Amino acid sequence: MHKETGIGWDPARKTVDTSLEWWQSKIEMNVEYQKFHDVGIGPDMMDMYDKIFKGSTTVGNCVMIPSSTILLEETVGDSEHDK
Repeated sequence: MHKETGIGWDPARKTVDTSLEWWQSKIEMNVEYQKFHDVGIGPDMMDMYDKIFKGSTTVGNCVMIPSSTILLEETVGDSEHDK
């Protein structure tokens, strides 16, 4: 999902909010993904995600996460994600 756009969060359902076509393509890749479409995450996980991602934003291929402590100089290219 890190290179995809048009993905949001549905706070009421506590699930990824995106098009039906997107979900269908992911579920075709792995049927286990269906559970993430149908059932939201629990309060403990939601609290953890809030702490990790609160205030984060993306612009193009860059992301800023205020809770991150990784300095730009410390990052190393990830061959899997650099493709």
